[in-house]
Amino acid sequence: MTMKKNMILAALLALAACGPKGGPDVIRWGDLHQVAVPESGLPCFSSVEQILLDPEPNEYAMAYPEKVVLSGEKIYLMGGNGPNSNAVVEYGHDGMPVRPIGKRGRGPGEYPRVTDFSVDGSGDCWLLDGGTMTVYHYNADGALVNKLRQPGLEKENPVVEEAVLFENLANLPSGELLVGTALWDESAWKDFRTVICDTLIHVRKGQVEDPHTLDDNFAFDSKGICATGSGFQYLVPMEDKVHIFDHSGEYLRSVIFDFGAKAVSDEFRKQVEPHFDELKDHTFLSSAAYVDEQWAMGALQASTTEGYTTFIADLHQGKWYSVFTSLGYFYGVWDGRAVWLRDTDAGWVLTLGTLK
Repeated sequence: MTMKKNMILAALLALAACGPKGGPDVIRWGDLHQVAVPESGLPCFSSVEQILLDPEPNEYAMAYPEKVVLSGEKIYLMGGNGPNSNAVVEYGHDGMPVRPIGKRGRGPGEYPRVTDFSVDGSGDCWLLDGGTMTVYHYNADGALVNKLRQPGLEKENPVVEEAVLFENLANLPSGELLVGTALWDESAWKDFRTVICDTLIHVRKGQVEDPHTLDDNFAFDSKGICATGSGFQYLVPMEDKVHIFDHSGEYLRSVIFDFGAKAVSDEFRKQVEPHFDELKDHTFLSSAAYVDEQWAMGALQASTTEGYTTFIADLHQGKWYSVFTSLGYFYGVWDGRAVWLRDTDAGWVLTLGTLK
């Protein structure tokens, strides 16, 4: 069979996996073949911008950036210089810090730590402390507007089965929050991947009913619920599913990545630690992923000599590009732009690819 016929067959296989809305419901990794990145650049982007972040040592420097959020022309990073030292800082397009969002501490208007954050349409930041299940709302100038907890969580370290344990959050245009639930949640909403909370973070609706099958004592970091510009997408690492929501936060569908014989088994997922060393022989989605009608992007823990890699897959052409060496770690799609961070000798380089 000629190479041209192989490419046509791969394209047909990819299209055969498409659901009624035009996007794939199942992406079979074995049906895609790896190709080199073209010298003319990646065809999914109309433009690519690179920014060197904060190369000089200062109080805002981040040795370990964990999350990047784009909101309009603003860039926000969450990270720190060591365990439990996370903070959120706004950056300019010159790569220099503009201001911190709030302040770490125990005083009025301060937070002890931050495990996730989101930015709403007015530029206000919402910080989550997953340890105390507290949400801190700061305005665009960095001043505390409100400190919110679910009913029943007023006391320190309470055991309240009705309270949902938050893992990730995103702001909806309505003013409500789309929240990802923690693996160890034992509330009445524990079998839902996400819930919608009102403006006082009272849960009013569960979405993506799918009992957690991952080990609740072990989890890979997620980049959270990405606000893509056309809606929201959410990945729980190692589950190999991307959950897709519309602009109002209503659940639409889930896309499954099928890694065939190299996929992590249910046995491994339910009890990760005893099999941790064996995971190197398996492939699974890690950190973040994005899917539209033609393109899929994400981060893989891959059963190859590369180990961790990031990819861009052309589902119509049945091929994928490995871009870890050139772009670095994938941080999701925000506001229509794909985000990567690469650690270089000069510092962290942020790459923003505007989707066509």
